[in-house]
Amino acid sequence: MKIREMILDFTSLLDVIMIILFFFILFSHFETEEMKQQYAQDYQALEEASEAVEDKSLQLDEQLSFVADMENASANNMEALLEFIKGTNLKAYLKTNSHGWSLEIQKKNEQSQESETLIKLRQDDNISQEIKKLLYQQDYDADDRILLEFVYNGNSPGTDNACEQVLKAFSEVRKEYLHFYCSETDTSILESE
Repeated sequence: MKIREMILDFTSLLDVIMIILFFFILFSHFETEEMKQQYAQDYQALEEASEAVEDKSLQLDEQLSFVADMENASANNMEALLEFIKGTNLKAYLKTNSHGWSLEIQKKNEQSQESETLIKLRQDDNISQEIKKLLYQQDYDADDRILLEFVYNGNSPGTDNACEQVLKAFSEVRKEYLHFYCSETDTSILESE
């Protein structure tokens, strides 16, 4: 046989290479799909973990805020209690007569130990607005604890109507000053029978 006449037939080899290439592409596609699914699962897990961390962070922020609020509230409570113990808290005296009624708000001066009249209100005044102005002038903040003693004589004529108006005004004040507390003292119980 002569070299020139030799014909090489690579068809079967080409078929084998094509089959190998086909399987390579097919398996690489399967691996790519598996990797995509794995990445999607990992991403989902990471996203859930991130949300959980964010939720925990929000919970921690809320707890820290609550603790800070409690510390501020404790300080405000202590300050209001000290004012009350010293007698330097606000006192409101209701006075009635034949012409109507008036409300006098006083506070004891810490240095002189003398009671000072801060404001005198008449029944025609906008009592809640005037009290709010007074609290602002006395450097009370909306978050401060404010203890006020409301003193009146229940036996005086017109006291029931006056008390109703004054207590309503105190409720209006409480809408802005949330920790505005009022104790009531009816001096008529001290009168002898």
